[in-house]
Formats: sequence, C-alpha cells, structure tokens
Amino acid sequence: MSSNSTADVASEELSNPYDRYVPSLAMAVIFLIIFSGSTLLHLLQIFVFRRPGNVKKSMKWMVVFPICGFVEIIGWGGRLWSHFAIYGDGYLMQICCLTIAPTFISAGLYMLLGVLIQRISPSTSPLSAKKFKIVFIVADVVSLVIQAAGGGMAATSNTQSGGQTGGRIMLVGIIVQLIVMIIFVAYFVYWALRSRPQLEQAAISLPGGEGIVKAVIGMGICSLMIIVRGFYRSAELGDGFSGAIATNQMLFLLDAIPVAIAMWSINAFPPAKHFACLEGISSSPSQDSVLELKEGASPEMSRV
Repeated sequence: MSSNSTADVASEELSNPYDRYVPSLAMAVIFLIIFSGSTLLHLLQIFVFRRPGNVKKSMKWMVVFPICGFVEIIGWGGRLWSHFAIYGDGYLMQICCLTIAPTFISAGLYMLLGVLIQRISPSTSPLSAKKFKIVFIVADVVSLVIQAAGGGMAATSNTQSGGQTGGRIMLVGIIVQLIVMIIFVAYFVYWALRSRPQLEQAAISLPGGEGIVKAVIGMGICSLMIIVRGFYRSAELGDGFSGAIATNQMLFLLDAIPVAIAMWSINAFPPAKHFACLEGISSSPSQDSVLELKEGASPEMSRV
C-alpha cells in the first residue's frame, strides 16, 4: 500500500463519527424489532383494546409512549444506515433521536401520576394534580429542547470544538431530565405511602381495581429504567464523544436495554386498561378519598 493510500485510510478512520467502531447490524435489527413491536402494541392498547369511544375523551395523551417508540425506531434506523454508510446522515438521525426519545416516556409517567393523584387521593399530594402535571411537563419540555439543541449541534458540527460544545449542551439536558425523574420517583413514593389506604380501598372496592396496583408496578419499573439510562448517558457525555464510554459499542446497551424495558413495562401493565376502573369517579382536593361514584356519572373518565 502506498503512503498516500495509508494516509487516506487514516484520515477516514479519524473522521468516523462513531470514532472507533461501525454500528452493529445485528444490534440495530434486534432493537428495531423490539421497539417496533412495543410501539405497535402501545397503539393497539390505546386505540383498539380500550372500550370504543373512551380514548377520544380521556387518555389520548398516552400517544407519548408510541411517539417515543417511533423516535427510537428512527434512531435505530440511523444506526442501521450507518452500518452500511458510516459517513451518511445516519449518525445525525441516531444521535438526535436516541438522545431525546425517553423524554416522551417521562412525560407519560408524569401525566399518569397526575391521573392517580386526581382520582385516588388529591388531599395527600402537596401539589394539586393540575399543578403537578404543569411543573413536571414544563421541566420535561425544557430538558427535551436542551437535548435536541445539543444533539443537533454535535451531529452537524464540522469542528471538534463545536462537537464538544454540543455534547456539553446535551449533557445539561440529560442531567436536567435525570434530576427531574429522581424527584418524580421520590414524589411518587411519598404520595403512594401517604395514600396507601386509598390505594388499597380502590384495589378492593372498584371492579378491576387490582389493575391499579399492576399499573403502578409498571410505572415504577419504567421510572427506574429511565434513571438507569440517565446515569449512563450522563457518564457517556461527561466523558466526551471520544471517551472510553462513547466509543465502546457494547456499553451503548446501557441506553438501549433500559429504554426497551421502560417501553415494555408499560405494555405489560397498560394504564389505558387498568385505569378504566377510575372512569366516572369524582375528585376534589379537599376529600380524603375520591372513591365515590357520581350519581348518574358518565362511564367515561373526565379529561385529564
């Protein structure tokens, strides 16, 4: 091989956006299948498996979960593309989409706890259900915007300094999301402990009430997985795009697997099904328990 050819190869290796590896074909295909299956099931659970008509007036915001799935599919599609054309736009697709996708899961979790607070025991929550949802959703949107801005800058920058700046911005967004999720879990546990009598009453007295406990389990698993993923991403971005973490393809499973488990945990215990027993239940912030059906109430849940 001539010296010029050697120099060309070295230049190409240095310009590899993934630094030290080519994205695995098998890994990309496996996670495309995993997220495609979860996304399809989420859509079926929201729009098909619920009783006809209810989704139009209540938990239609749960589309945030399949939206996360679609964004993950785009991101893993980018990694699949990069396997065959490493210098194409696949890198931009994966770095942006796989970074921001879990923010949609976070938004869904915040809304779900808001529903529980409103319907089960608003008096045991420091914040009203409405204020709770506003505070946490706004924080989620802020983290989403920061991550998207940083990801776009990192992926499109033609300079090392520009890429590093984008990475630092992404890191800020990830840390914001991680802190908010940890606060959310602490709030969730605090409210659940204070509301244990009301939760037990709901599980016993409402038809299908045991499903509430199942949905709470799914939410707990989902939340913990997003936190695990957040710690990995924080370490990865803190170490830099050329660091030992970002350039180790197997460690990227610490992003993929937790998000997949988070998605499937909601599939396994679908709130759209298990919260159906709360439809038509009255709510008032001054009540110790809201397990009182309104006389003549519609069987549909109020807008949440």
